[in-house]
Amino acid sequence: MEDEQAETIDTYKNGVVQVYTFAHDAKLAIRKLLMKLDDSKQITAIRFYNKRAAEDRYYTASVSFQRVPNTAMNEVENVTARFSLKSDMQIYTHAE
Repeated sequence: MEDEQAETIDTYKNGVVQVYTFAHDAKLAIRKLLMKLDDSKQITAIRFYNKRAAEDRYYTASVSFQRVPNTAMNEVENVTARFSLKSDMQIYTHAE
């Protein structure tokens, strides 16, 4: 079959990445877990509660953790964790 009109077919999608930035604190309990997940590249289940939206968000992701704090004059040092989504995000709202 032939078609004289060109068509665009989606063949890929951009990856979705959630980025969380938080103040650097070497004693944070989650730091050890983030380093372990970053080293192993293991896919893990993530739960994020968005207080303002009153939503629980669940997804699976691989983790990339920036261990070296970002430093700037007169700013709090911070680190970032990037979560590359491996599944669709499921969002559940809380009843009011």
